[in-house]
Amino acid sequence: LPPDQSSIFLTGCQLTDRFEYRSVYLPEENALDTVYKEWIRFDEYPRTSLWISGNGTPAEWDGAKQIEMPFDESNPWVYTCEVDLDSNGGEIKILTIKGDFNSRTFRPLVASGSILETAMQAYTGGTDLKWKVVGGEDGRYKITLDLNKMEAHFEKL
Repeated sequence: LPPDQSSIFLTGCQLTDRFEYRSVYLPEENALDTVYKEWIRFDEYPRTSLWISGNGTPAEWDGAKQIEMPFDESNPWVYTCEVDLDSNGGEIKILTIKGDFNSRTFRPLVASGSILETAMQAYTGGTDLKWKVVGGEDGRYKITLDLNKMEAHFEKL
């Protein structure tokens, strides 16, 4: 990085990509020795479970009642569960850490995103985007998140 920048953005990477990085720098402009920091491995996923919450689910916004969404043992980048969805309130949020509403979430690309849209994003902080169940969509659903494709599928049963 140039001295006037504080971050780098990796393009072409998926959430599920693993990588290592380290800092290498001269401590001052005319230094004789380069400083090499330790390698850091980014290996956040897969997690064994994600957690569904929201007033569109039986869990409401209660961290103790969140619905577990375990990973598929044949593909640890896919998480699935069945849940009743309700349009009375209708909001859904998927968390990476049970009970932690400030953790990284999987969410739609827009506020009140439709459960019919498949594109999703992973994000920590920022605007609090949620999926929205609207009238006529109430019922039992199989929800599948594919982290390799960054897609959410809500299949009505």
